[in-house]
Amino acid sequence: MKFLPYLGYYKYILPRVLIKDVQFWFFAHRALMMFVLLVSVIGLLLVLFYKDGEWVTPMANARFVHSILGIVALCLAFVQVWKI
Repeated sequence: MKFLPYLGYYKYILPRVLIKDVQFWFFAHRALMMFVLLVSVIGLLLVLFYKDGEWVTPMANARFVHSILGIVALCLAFVQVWKI
């Protein structure tokens, strides 16, 4: 994780390359966001398939909170990708 502070400098790689009228770094960023959303939805569907469609009951406090926060994060990721 030592490379994370340097990710901002990657915007300057290929600054003149445009894909669909946007810079390369932004196109790559958008593609990665869409990929993460797709993998997250597939993960949710796999969990629901594994559990035969059963949702966590509210009595299982930590797991229920985790499931709700996961759905909220998935919705926010969808809004972020949709906004672009």
